[in-house]
Amino acid sequence: MLTVVKPWMTQIAVGRPYLYQQDGAPAHTSNLVQNWCLENLDMFWSKEFWPPSSHDLNPCDYYLWGVLERDTNKRAHNTVDSLKAVIIQAVANWSREQ
Repeated sequence: MLTVVKPWMTQIAVGRPYLYQQDGAPAHTSNLVQNWCLENLDMFWSKEFWPPSSHDLNPCDYYLWGVLERDTNKRAHNTVDSLKAVIIQAVANWSREQ
């Protein structure tokens, strides 16, 4: 988070405020991750503010994962690097697709 996610978000935001919201994956809801986000991100919605069992209200659950799955399944990937490249491209195009 510290060496990849936060610098990437800061670069993408270009000085604009942003809100960081995660999906409900267990790795994202752990106390360690939640506390780190609360301490290190300017605006963060902790899991206490997420609607329970409401996948239709979380953009990660109802939009992003579907887009990533669609784009990554267009062709077979023989390496992790190939898969990562498609994911990075899909995320880069996300704001243009909205």
